[in-house]
Formats: sequence, structure tokens, C-alpha cells
Amino acid sequence: MKAMAKLLLILGVLVLPQVGSAQTPQPPAPGGTPRPERPVVTTGMAGVVLDHEAGTPVANGTVTVTPGDLKATTDDNGKFAIDIDDWKGLPKDPIPADARKGMVPEIGRVTVTVEAGGYGIWTTKNQDVHRDLTVNLEVHLYATPVTQDYTCTPGAIAAVKRECAGAPEPTSIGEAAMKAEGSQAVTASCSGYYSDVTPPPTIRILYNNQVWTRDFKTYVKEVLPREWVVGWKLESLQAGAMAVRNYGWYAVNHGPRGWHNGECFDVYSTTADQVWAPGGTNVRTDEAVDSIWAAGRMTRGGIVFPAYYKSGLSSDTCGYHDLPPENCTT
Repeated sequence: MKAMAKLLLILGVLVLPQVGSAQTPQPPAPGGTPRPERPVVTTGMAGVVLDHEAGTPVANGTVTVTPGDLKATTDDNGKFAIDIDDWKGLPKDPIPADARKGMVPEIGRVTVTVEAGGYGIWTTKNQDVHRDLTVNLEVHLYATPVTQDYTCTPGAIAAVKRECAGAPEPTSIGEAAMKAEGSQAVTASCSGYYSDVTPPPTIRILYNNQVWTRDFKTYVKEVLPREWVVGWKLESLQAGAMAVRNYGWYAVNHGPRGWHNGECFDVYSTTADQVWAPGGTNVRTDEAVDSIWAAGRMTRGGIVFPAYYKSGLSSDTCGYHDLPPENCTT
């Protein structure tokens, strides 16, 4: 059975906004350039391939998905789409039929590669795919190869999850006390932003040996499908969205997490914090994030706290840690 992620909220308080309160408008995407619209497919992958340094579309790139050896070529706008309805032989997660009630059936996991002249090969391993859902990819190509592997993320299927057993636990932001790396002094936050009422407009992420600045709501939407099981019920995805948002919000308020080449950042893009990469969204997790965004926030004593969550088994009383039921909320 797929490992079940459960949310541990310690002494948390959900604060709802006042009726009629004005909502803070979302800032434009970093750089002010709207992202190209992606093609729509019934089940599969669609997206855009970009030159990371220039921010321009990459045409005539080859996108390959295995198993199945399905291919697509990017158009002049860097767009591509691949339908996966007829894929066979993908690794399946043996979830019993009764446990699947209300879930989106998972097809399996695939490897995606993108190749284009003058760029290093971009590879993503163990990308989740679900029936009747489209994974929206945003591929950034560099001069050197890029590889990301989601084998050991919380949503890993049971057969793959066993490979991760015994792996060392990463240091969390709480355990690290948000100390900066190197000799730079710790400041109030990396960006100078602090609020326990309004989520931050952006977050700074260390990814692929660079510090990225991302719209905060976009970041939450891109983390959730990598940290939660996409096929779960909406209520579970909403709980995950609240946890992902609180963790990132706290990190921005109390950073920097570290420094890279003289730039501070709020979070790592790995399991040391929350797994992130550009793109990888879908309509179900997007809906979950949108539905909770104005609903409230989780605080303790009026202060936003880092909401931790870990994968575990359905027999565990509180996720990964077998704590007494009265100490956790599932």
C-alpha cells in the first residue's frame, strides 16, 4: 500500500479572515513576463521549454517519455503535449479498490527527458502521472545537464518507497533554527519581508545550484503535487496545501535558510525542506491551493509556525512517528 502522509499540527490555531476583508492581489510572475499558455491533453503531459538564461522559448526540442518511448517536438513557442491514455507497462501502485474510493486512479511513474541543440539534457525521473489529469511541465534548459529524481518523495509508490528505507533524515528548518551558512550574519529574513497575517509575495529557493525567486502561491502549487499524493481526496490535498504554505511562509519570515554565491535563500528545493521544481502542477492540486488561500492561516500565539508533515503507514497513529492519537491531528 502506498505510504500515507499525515499532518502533524502542534497546538495550531486556524484563523479565518473577517467577512468582506479585502484580499491581497497576487504579484505578477517574477520578471513581469507572463508564462506561455500550455496545450491541453486529457491524460498526459503538456508544457513549455525555455532557455533559462534568456527566458525565451526553445523550439524543435525533443521531449521523450519512457516507458513507451513517446515523443513530442516543441513548437516555435516552446510548447509541447503528449497524451498518455494508451501507455502500457508503467509501474503501478497496488492500492486496494476500497482504498481508492474518491481517488483519481494513478497510472504510474515515468521518466521525462528533453533534448535540444546547444543545451544539456534535462531529465526527470519517477514523475507521477494520473488518469484524466495533465501534468504541466515548465522545463528550463541550461548549457549543462539537469537531472531531478522524485524516487524518495512522500508520494513515491510502494515498490519504490522501499528503496528509500533507512535514508538519513534531512535537517529541517526548525532543527537548523534557520541559521545562515557561511560567515554572513543572520538577518530578520532573506527578503526583508515579515508578516503573520499576509503570506509573502515571493520566496527564494536554492535549486540547480542557483537561487530562484518565485511567486509564493506558484511555489506552493508546484510543491504540493511533489509532497502529497495527487490522487487523494480534495480534503487531504487542502490539508497538504495549508501545511506546505505554512512551512514556506515561516521560512520566509525567519530566514535566511542559507547563502549561495553571496545570495541568501529561504528554502532548499529538496527534502531538506520541501521538494520543488518549476512546473509539475495539475488541476487537482491547483484547486486545493486556490480553495484554501483566502480561508485562513495556521498560527500559534498569533505567530505563523512551520507545519511539519512526514510519510508513514495507515496503521501509524500519527504519520511517520507512532505518537499517541491525542498528540496529533490526522
